[in-house]
Amino acid sequence: MRRFVFVLLPLMAACSQQSDSAPQLPPVQRASTGPDTPDGLYNGQLVASGSVGGSLEMCGYTDRFQLEIRNGKFRFTLSQPTVPYRRRLVFDVTVAPDGSFATSPGPTSMKGFVTLGHLQGQVVGDACSFDIQADRNGTW
Repeated sequence: MRRFVFVLLPLMAACSQQSDSAPQLPPVQRASTGPDTPDGLYNGQLVASGSVGGSLEMCGYTDRFQLEIRNGKFRFTLSQPTVPYRRRLVFDVTVAPDGSFATSPGPTSMKGFVTLGHLQGQVVGDACSFDIQADRNGTW
């Protein structure tokens, strides 16, 4: 039995000496998946938030929509049934690298941001304004 203990003790001492002098391993690097791209199909809801020269009831309250962002661009069509001179308002939108988007300022506009598969913003039409929210591959 002494012989077994005698053999074991030098091995334990050698192991502890090795671990003290072993170099530190660098942290494991995760594979980069690149920045989150806004591209994809978004399903969402727009909710009336204001009206120009009328009541909020004329704007409706909520409506569902779907849009596709492709190569950082999308087209959004706003239905305006109470505006006889322009029943549909079309916005061609480009998403900036930071996820923000905004059309040219004017009486009608669209602005907001897209991040991690969620789109949020405001749309101002000729008669009504709306808050919008949508999720990539989401359902509302």
